[in-house]
Amino acid sequence: MRVLIWILSALMLYPLAAAQEQRKFSFQHFSTADGLVSNQVNSIVQDQDGYLWIGTTDGLQRYDGIRHYTFRYQPGAKNALPANAIAKLLYDKKNRLWLLMANGQTGIFDTKKFLFYDATLKAGDLGTKIRQSKNIFMDELGGIFLLLESKELFRWDEYGKEFIPAFSFLKQDHDWRIESFVHEPGSKKYWMGLYGGSFIVYNAETQNLSSPGHNIEDERLIDYYANVKTP
Repeated sequence: MRVLIWILSALMLYPLAAAQEQRKFSFQHFSTADGLVSNQVNSIVQDQDGYLWIGTTDGLQRYDGIRHYTFRYQPGAKNALPANAIAKLLYDKKNRLWLLMANGQTGIFDTKKFLFYDATLKAGDLGTKIRQSKNIFMDELGGIFLLLESKELFRWDEYGKEFIPAFSFLKQDHDWRIESFVHEPGSKKYWMGLYGGSFIVYNAETQNLSSPGHNIEDERLIDYYANVKTP
């Protein structure tokens, strides 16, 4: 009898538990009529204080749940945004807001003082071409990486306060075009998707580079996706 009561109780509680698992979300639509500086939003991040930072084609905005506070380029103003079009935002583990401008310029925006500081880049093999296409990433440990021209990869040096070449194996004379970059969680491996197919994997612990036709560490995905054109 006790077993029957237990089963009946469990069956009665199941619909309640299932109902609790169904999370409901509400969405609110924002446009320029509601305070957005542009209807084209390229990137959004949230800081430790809960503010939403919105990168648009016409400036940076902070949203506090009620109003939008706008930051835009101001000619002649010191430490103002260098341009209005923002390609990507990144909020790192040191609570810094990184801005990647559409023109390729990169820097840190002080979210307390509202000032922009340009990030210096050692141009490496590309000489003075430091304002070309870029992408910015963060690894699991909080390291900041900058991909330039789909060729050269840089990392942020906290001591020198500049971007320096990330790995010695990445040189301009390689035929690789790195389209994507990610750190494998729980490891020291960095995966890079190549334009035209396959991956390369750099193991920072062993300093081995595995690539198509030279798969030193026998990374199975390299061989499995060797002919995939858009990894």
